[in-house]
Amino acid sequence: DTALCWAAFVIAGRRRAGTAASALRRCLEPLPAAARQSGDAPWVGAGAVRTWLAMGGENPVDVAVNANIAFACAVCGLTGRLRDGAVATAVRGLAGSGTDPAHLRRASPYYRDPAEIACILHRASRAGIMRLRRISDRFSACEAADRLAGRPVERPLYCNAHGEPVWRSAALQLARRFEDMRLRPHPKTSSQPEGDCHDDAKIRA
Repeated sequence: DTALCWAAFVIAGRRRAGTAASALRRCLEPLPAAARQSGDAPWVGAGAVRTWLAMGGENPVDVAVNANIAFACAVCGLTGRLRDGAVATAVRGLAGSGTDPAHLRRASPYYRDPAEIACILHRASRAGIMRLRRISDRFSACEAADRLAGRPVERPLYCNAHGEPVWRSAALQLARRFEDMRLRPHPKTSSQPEGDCHDDAKIRA
């Protein structure tokens, strides 16, 4: 959440990239795992960023969280061990797994649906993180299905590490729907009779 908030500030022009990079470095660089902990998955290694800013207690490594951190680093122009460790963790955690639900539940305990992981990977790869692009392609069908379904407001987004409760966000899915419409190619000319509604107009209604 911290990483995504700073990325949003920079993208919206509310903070300078250098300011955000300094904040991320100060907040997140102490978090990467120096050693494995009891309960860590086999792919968790040095450089993996744990989920919570608080030290101690249950603090698993989530590949989607690490992909979000890598995305924020790319937006802010931050390079070095924080970004490298987050990218490597996402790659290790998702390499060869496809969208197997059992593996994803372990690799990403705080993200409830493969389509959400697909959105995260797609966003990170668009920001220029090439190592995540190939993995993002494996999840493209999940993201496409969510898009074609109109970004259903009832789709689960997040959960706690044990799977419950589940959080949804109608506002976030609606924002994604508008973004899909913005990116959708429009024909230069229309053969529809005058007075007919364009598909996008029907969607907006």
